[in-house]
Amino acid sequence: MAKFVLTAGYVTLTGSTITDHVQSIEVTVDKDLPDATAMGDTWSEFLSGVKSWSMTVNYFQDFASGNVDALNWAIANGTTSPTIQVKATGYG
Repeated sequence: MAKFVLTAGYVTLTGSTITDHVQSIEVTVDKDLPDATAMGDTWSEFLSGVKSWSMTVNYFQDFASGNVDALNWAIANGTTSPTIQVKATGYG
């Protein structure tokens, strides 16, 4: 499995840059492996299943006007569509 550490990145939440508030980002990719082993098989057999992913962004809260807290509430209240963009600008 390929792994890398993002040491410098660029993060936007709903079009606003929050890079200076981000502490860490974790992306997880998973795939279901349904069991297809039949009676009499001597080895386990699995099918290639559905893939899924998730992203966790840990960032420091900021209650200043128009900052992270305002973005969170706009998303929670449904007044804006949540979008997140993460770009790697360096590796370590």
